[in-house]
Amino acid sequence: MERNRKKDTAFNQLLSNMLEGSVHAAELADEIAAERGEQLVALQHAFASMPAAGFRPGQIVQWKNGMKNRSKPAYAEPVIVMDVLNPPVFDNRKELAGSNLFREPLTLVLGMHDTDGDFLLFHYDGRRFEVAQESGAEHGQ
Repeated sequence: MERNRKKDTAFNQLLSNMLEGSVHAAELADEIAAERGEQLVALQHAFASMPAAGFRPGQIVQWKNGMKNRSKPAYAEPVIVMDVLNPPVFDNRKELAGSNLFREPLTLVLGMHDTDGDFLLFHYDGRRFEVAQESGAEHGQ
């Protein structure tokens, strides 16, 4: 289940305000920090994990949980691997400096439907994707 970051932040602020000056405030802050640290480690492991054989054209893939950094596709929306880029392509535009997209290695070309049903291709960082569980490894095989 996807966590609601805005609600988490608001809840943490509410708790901090309610417990400010309380003996338990420091303990709660430590627990929250430890939980966030554990979440970061889990996300790092998920980011670094790749399929054993890598991706291949024809595979149906989806975002890994917590890895979506673009508006499309939606979480759990299947997309198809059209090409695996080796070496990766980098978008080095200066206006991206300071953005999470700056120097992101684009290793996959993925195909998807737009809202009109047209087939579009986009480049993505393959570390953010996993083989879609429901569809099997490859489409049409």
